[in-house]
Amino acid sequence: MWPRHCSPCSPNSTGATRAAALNFLARQAWRARDSDDRFGAARVWWRITGDADTAVDVLVPELAPLRAGVADPLVLPVVRLLGAIGGPAAAAVPVLTAARAAGRRYGGDIVRDEEFCLAVDTAVGSIVGDTVAGTS
Repeated sequence: MWPRHCSPCSPNSTGATRAAALNFLARQAWRARDSDDRFGAARVWWRITGDADTAVDVLVPELAPLRAGVADPLVLPVVRLLGAIGGPAAAAVPVLTAARAAGRRYGGDIVRDEEFCLAVDTAVGSIVGDTVAGTS
């Protein structure tokens, strides 16, 4: 995508190059048809810009399979990223707590299910903990 000598992360890059890279990521996040691409763009967007709100707007819809009782392979990384984002990801808490309270098995086997449940508990704790800490 970017030639090595003008990569947006290289010391030789200009503000314009970085701005172009961010614009590209924003377009990817909203226009990508593939969930993996949207997830990747949202993750990079948040890591580079610190703009959690934009990333969360892209990530929360990726939890939709949980409402149907399914956890596709992308759900676990999305849950973990939302937990890393913390308080600004509060919009995900209702979906995550409902999935956890449903008592379903999401991982296909016990090991993966326990990994999923731990990720949800950790993410909700991080999100709610940051939200509470941010309001006090």
